[in-house]
Amino acid sequence: SDRIRTVIKTKQLWGPEAILDTVRAVFTANKDKHLLSLITMIGPSPDWCLGVSALSMCASNCTWLDSASIDLYPWDAGTDSRRTYL
Repeated sequence: SDRIRTVIKTKQLWGPEAILDTVRAVFTANKDKHLLSLITMIGPSPDWCLGVSALSMCASNCTWLDSASIDLYPWDAGTDSRRTYL
């Protein structure tokens, strides 16, 4: 789509050994494409996720954000009602 500037896929963090691991991703933004949307799965469930939709990378004074902190809440998409996922 001409509305998407960058698609990023990172390595998965899976299992108890990955609990303290981090993943970083780099992307670019400009005055025309400055909104960030992302989604990620929360394992082990195949339908738990969390994300952000259209977070502006611009500050109210028309400069770039230095940082952002957003509360994220898990969503259950409701596509799988099994009691176990492993």
